[in-house]
Amino acid sequence: MHSLKKPRILVSGCYLLAIMITTGCVPSVRTMNEGELWLRAEDHSRASEHADSLAYLDELLRRNGEDYRALVLRGVAHSELDETTPALSDLMMAIEIAPSRAPARLQRASLAIKSGNFVTAEVDLAALLEISTSLDTHDQMALHVLVGTLRFRQERAADALRSYEKAIDLGQQPGMWTIKHYQDALYNAAQVHFEARQDFAAAWKHYSQYVEVRQKQGLGLVSEDHYVLGMLAYLRGDFSLAQEHLAEAPGEQTNRLLEEFDDRGFFKRAYR
Repeated sequence: MHSLKKPRILVSGCYLLAIMITTGCVPSVRTMNEGELWLRAEDHSRASEHADSLAYLDELLRRNGEDYRALVLRGVAHSELDETTPALSDLMMAIEIAPSRAPARLQRASLAIKSGNFVTAEVDLAALLEISTSLDTHDQMALHVLVGTLRFRQERAADALRSYEKAIDLGQQPGMWTIKHYQDALYNAAQVHFEARQDFAAAWKHYSQYVEVRQKQGLGLVSEDHYVLGMLAYLRGDFSLAQEHLAEAPGEQTNRLLEEFDDRGFFKRAYR
């Protein structure tokens, strides 16, 4: 059975750098004040220029080696660059400095899930679940998405769905639906319903909500969306809607469905 893409594990990134290649003078990070360092770091972070963020973060941490926020951001930057060892080192130090703060534990749990280290993920997520009501909504959503993904990886579909639904409930609060974790929860819940439960109606519901949220942000349906919605519509018996979406899906994906379902009459009509 075709599956959706891998679960979206997490967590938002904000990291930074500082190698300025220009035709003029290149200011040294040593001469910048703290505000300038953070400004440039955050600009590179927002632009996903993770390698560039490191020079500014390194300087911030040279001045204050226990700066929790800088440690977390540098850990995320290393993580985004697939530099796991320095990422874990920074995150571990941040956790030692402030064990009850969420960002470092969330990021380390995300790395642990990706690498299959479920024991470490359990430790960090359990610590945050104990204080979850004191976390802000953003961190609560990230926490429940990570718990859901861990449970899905552990083949505990019912527990995964309970966690994703908690994140979805939070995402429906005013002003929260734009947060990436809400979208991840909807996408991942659709995946669990599809792969583990074979509940195609529920999978359709969550994936449709995921697409709707993106459309509210001005993002149109991409070919992958048409393919998934067409497949789910077909599986739940809405053949007219399935044809509508699959007509917009890439040929290689529709050929895969033809082989999967062996319904040449339907797919011939859908793709002509």
